[in-house]
Amino acid sequence: MKHALAFLSPLALLALTAVADPANPPLTCASTSNPTACAAVKPGPVDPLVIVSGGKDLKFEAELADTEPKRNLGLMYRASMADTHSMIFDMGGPSDTGFWMKDCLISLDMLFLDSKGRVIAIAAQARPGSVRSVAPGFAYNAVLELNGGASKRLGIKVGDQVKHKLFKNIA
Repeated sequence: MKHALAFLSPLALLALTAVADPANPPLTCASTSNPTACAAVKPGPVDPLVIVSGGKDLKFEAELADTEPKRNLGLMYRASMADTHSMIFDMGGPSDTGFWMKDCLISLDMLFLDSKGRVIAIAAQARPGSVRSVAPGFAYNAVLELNGGASKRLGIKVGDQVKHKLFKNIA
């Protein structure tokens, strides 16, 4: 997650394809820029998170990235992530900062959220290891990262509501 570059249309579902590429084999800890840090990364504490989508409550556990070091590390170096696990990035106010997938070993869906937790854009299946900047092209307040493909599989769409302590809308 670094460096802003707004290049996507508002309220768009971004089609970032995570296709197998023989010239770019899947990443492993050994192939990252910091194999030692990679081996040391462990999931942090989690809080409940719910996505209200299509009349259903989709339940997740979310790590909160609410400091610059946590936002910079994000989900880098994770070899896998449980289907019900996620990470939510508190940007500390409106932001147009782009995210990247450098040293990320798994594909991720990025849900860009407004100040009330409403999904305002989705970048689907961001490619592991990519340094391409991913941003919706307008300000957002938070980003929720899920396993790549989860948005499509679960029917999550723009306009859905995320409930989390960050938005003060969950018990």
